[in-house]
Amino acid sequence: MSQETAEAQGVKQEPADDKGVKTSSETELAQNVTKVDGKEPSVKYVPRTRLNEEIDKVDELQGKVEEYERAKLEAEGKLTEVNAKLKQENVDLKKFKKLHDELDNAVREEALSRLPEDKREKFKGLKTSDLKNVVDELVSIKNNPPDDVGAVTSKFKGQDWTDMKQDEVRKNWKDILASYKR
Repeated sequence: MSQETAEAQGVKQEPADDKGVKTSSETELAQNVTKVDGKEPSVKYVPRTRLNEEIDKVDELQGKVEEYERAKLEAEGKLTEVNAKLKQENVDLKKFKKLHDELDNAVREEALSRLPEDKREKFKGLKTSDLKNVVDELVSIKNNPPDDVGAVTSKFKGQDWTDMKQDEVRKNWKDILASYKR
């Protein structure tokens, strides 16, 4: 029954073969596998630049197909259908533009509010991404390293060792001397 419904939907199902016959997906996988140094198979990977080029080509071709369909409808005299499609696209894009503008304004206002008032006017005309970078750079607090980096602080600094008990002085004599070496 599932095979009948699949065929009714236009999907062709192939029965599973246990006789060693490769299906189309297995042959495609086998074509993408090569032997490296004759030992181990590895999958061929497409470089990202090549993938981006192919995506750009597909997008360009889809745009050309849409333009061709519009030109065909216009040639047939069905301008009302073309007009209706363009109006619908326009309505959809207006929703996204409105949402984008609201989010952009919110991000800009938040970034400008982090700046001091005298600098707000100066950076008001920047693009949002640049404004965020400038604000992050200006607002970030950079801690200066301490002056005595790597120095061991002495617990006897500022104390007079002559006021200590004799057994404490003997116990901590190295530390007392180290505190005076600096």
